[in-house]
Amino acid sequence: MHVWRRVLVPFGRGPGAFVASFTRPTTMRHQVFDAMARIGTFGTATLEPIRDAAGDVTSHAIFAATDLAKLLGRAMPRHLVDLFAEADQITRALAVAGPDAPVHQATLDLVVDGERKVFAARVWATRPLATLLLRDITGETLAREEAERVRAELDVARRRSEDFARASSDWFWETDAEHRLVDHFNLGLPHTITAAPTIGRRRDQLEVDPASRDALRRNIEDMNARRVFRDLEYRVHVGGGDWRWIRVHGVPVHGADGAFLGYRGTSSDVTQEIERRDAFDANRAALERSQRSARLG
Repeated sequence: MHVWRRVLVPFGRGPGAFVASFTRPTTMRHQVFDAMARIGTFGTATLEPIRDAAGDVTSHAIFAATDLAKLLGRAMPRHLVDLFAEADQITRALAVAGPDAPVHQATLDLVVDGERKVFAARVWATRPLATLLLRDITGETLAREEAERVRAELDVARRRSEDFARASSDWFWETDAEHRLVDHFNLGLPHTITAAPTIGRRRDQLEVDPASRDALRRNIEDMNARRVFRDLEYRVHVGGGDWRWIRVHGVPVHGADGAFLGYRGTSSDVTQEIERRDAFDANRAALERSQRSARLG
């Protein structure tokens, strides 16, 4: 079934250009396109074949309906090649395509009246003339690009954190609201400190040196008061007869509703540091005793 459709056809270029109004028969496909154009983010145009002296189609002119002109503004093209680098390929495909067949689709990134606009473009081999359909996808394109940018930034931050973790002797830990350890991890920890059976237990329930119990008791008091703590040091048995000195920092964590969720923090194996410090203190004490003995003698 055909109905008649009014189209605007530009003639000429420059100051002498003018637009003429014509009507032509159109199919149900055109009526669907017209309905889509009225939504406001769609625009349609008719593609008129341009023939050479031998009658062969060499390209297509774009006869724009008002809806497409509103979308493209001053960027409104006159010829298919103004929009598509593949204009020759499209022209050849239109010559052999069946009626109402999709011939080409692409994404067009344009500058329209000084602003970036992105369109999904499709060319259809409608009869008697081909049809160009554009859909404005600027909003969704910009949203997707912003999401991709944010994901890329988060990925960089994640890799940076992983690199710092691999380069350090620290590991990260987390407790629940009852101060029980629920997780600890480190991507580069070379020894088996975190392999000790600590999950589900509080620090004061671990096998620690008796001399460390007062420090752990004070730490539990800090955690009960939801205070940030730093430089907690304790000596813990990690299995196989091995004892290690651990230094811990932690901060309280609250949910969006303000409820206390537990603590998160970092731990470091400072065994060598403390053993060197203890050895230095022991040597200094021995030297002071020797000096006192010399003075008394």
